[in-house]
Amino acid sequence: MFHYIPDTSKDEKGYKGLVPSTDFTYSHVQDPDNARNPVYTFLCAVTQTGHKRKGDGYLSCSLPPVEFEYTQPVVQNVLILN
Repeated sequence: MFHYIPDTSKDEKGYKGLVPSTDFTYSHVQDPDNARNPVYTFLCAVTQTGHKRKGDGYLSCSLPPVEFEYTQPVVQNVLILN
């Protein structure tokens, strides 16, 4: 996302450029053919990326992703009545 913040005074310089991004990876992105994915999805990873102007473009650098694992739910296909 680009931000433009004008100078507010002689002492406070504004900013024009990309701000850090947070990228989310979900299970439906990693395995789109899995039949369970249309029903629910899991957050698999979060990555923080910083951007710095370099010439006419930007240099981007990411931290290692924080990865998540979940116990898969067991869904019964039989209705149990008490």
